Amino acid sequence: MKEEKKITGGEESKMKVERNDNWEENCKTKDEVTFFIQTDEEYDEILGKAQLVFDEKVDIQPVFRITGPCGCGKTTLAYSLSLDLGLIEDLIKKSDIPICDLTTDELKLLHKYIVDEGKDYKDFKNISNPEKEIEKYKSDESDEKDDLAHSRGEAIREIHAELFDETPKSKPIFDVTMSHATNAADLIGFPSVSDNGSTTWIDGKVTKALRSSQKDVTVLALDEVSRSPTNAKDELYDALDGRVQVSLDGGRGGEIIKGDPTNLVVVSMMNKGKGHHVERLDFAEKRRLEDTYEITFLGENYPDKEIDLIVEKTPADETLAHHMVNTANELREMYKNGDSNLSYGIPTGRLIGWANSAYSNHKIGIDNPVVKAGKSAVANAMFDHDDSEMKEVESTISKNLQDIPFEAGEDKSWRLNVVRLKCTDSKSKGCSWSSPKENAPDMAKNFYTCPECDGEVIEE
Repeated sequence: MKEEKKITGGEESKMKVERNDNWEENCKTKDEVTFFIQTDEEYDEILGKAQLVFDEKVDIQPVFRITGPCGCGKTTLAYSLSLDLGLIEDLIKKSDIPICDLTTDELKLLHKYIVDEGKDYKDFKNISNPEKEIEKYKSDESDEKDDLAHSRGEAIREIHAELFDETPKSKPIFDVTMSHATNAADLIGFPSVSDNGSTTWIDGKVTKALRSSQKDVTVLALDEVSRSPTNAKDELYDALDGRVQVSLDGGRGGEIIKGDPTNLVVVSMMNKGKGHHVERLDFAEKRRLEDTYEITFLGENYPDKEIDLIVEKTPADETLAHHMVNTANELREMYKNGDSNLSYGIPTGRLIGWANSAYSNHKIGIDNPVVKAGKSAVANAMFDHDDSEMKEVESTISKNLQDIPFEAGEDKSWRLNVVRLKCTDSKSKGCSWSSPKENAPDMAKNFYTCPECDGEVIEE
């Protein structure tokens, strides 16, 4: 800690300043970061622009605004970006691979060469016609086309893991959570008076991020940016435009802290959709928050990835996770298209909580453990503000997951082997049910006809 002089009313006084130029604690390891695994092109766009901090041909400040429903992975994206930038820098410096000069398709092809075929970057450089080879893999009807990575991020992560036997670290990331109570001191800094009467200046996270950017690529993550009123964010304006600076008042006498715009990556995140109490962004904020990307729940576009995540994070097996994701997607669709009054879609994190609660129910012998856990972990946890919404969610969970059998296994706690039948309501009589085949009515089980509406029954 160092001491700095402060001038007040012509008198010289001293104020301790809590400043540490070592940002190691803000660099996260792979074990501390959940990768953003939605593999649509939007993350490729975001990562592609962010990596320009390593491109000597341009001097830009990458700024992004990420919108979407609560729990869809916006914060995960920011942290994943900080780690992917760390991996890119490693690959450029340690392996001399010019990541910034490779198209996403070329990077996927390099991934195949290094990860799947054990070759190196020299072999990739010797390809006479990479475009033709890429098209060959894309059009391949065999399983070989699956060898190409799904996204830029995935290719970078797996290439790095193949080349380096070490735990990678992210670039420094400073995560600021905004709220209705946010004020300038929370963002910029404030003086703190100790018990003995001495005063210490403590930098806020925005100030720390600017100071970090003076020496290194740094990510500033502004979470819930639409939850604080405009006047609470006034101090951000100079930090987010070309000046990239803050003025420290409240005891620092207007000291100016300047960041390096070519090292500072800003990711702001805001909820969008029904059920979110947010402040409207004015034009000055929108201009500074720049490129805007909308993402949605993982399971909507990538159900298999959400299933894999549930299996990885909980005792649930793949079949049960499949039914849970299908149910969540049904509820998400109801929320999105206005078929019901649901205020929210179901976040992936709630599915993980649901699966764990169902497991604990199973362990103590509760009947219908999945359905009852769905009531407590989803319906009651998210929709108890409205009885009709809560009952609608309970009903959907019960309809899809009632009486699903499972038993304990050696390597997985659940072994679910069941075929479920579902009425398609093909005669539009309002019939809606699904059931394990062994519990279904004989008409449905033997003839695939609904005994209630005579409509078609199919296997889920």
